Amino acid sequence: VIPTEIGHLTNIEKFNIRSTRLDGTIPTEIGLLSNLESLHLSSLGIDGTIPSEIGRLPNLVMLFVARSGVIGGIPSEFGNLSKLETL
Repeated sequence: VIPTEIGHLTNIEKFNIRSTRLDGTIPTEIGLLSNLESLHLSSLGIDGTIPSEIGRLPNLVMLFVARSGVIGGIPSEFGNLSKLETL
């Protein structure tokens, strides 16, 4: 499980937990990481959807969620990700 306390790491620029045995949901607090540029959540046992709060990350350039187990579509808030180059 990714702890909700992840939201306290506001200076983090890269978050990579791909290919781990984590499960659970992606916490909405991940949307508080305003300096985040790269988010790798591939090959996990994630349940649920991609939180719309990720659309609040103004510096996000890369987001990888392949084979992560997430369901549903891409939240409309992703339209706010003006720097996003890779999805």
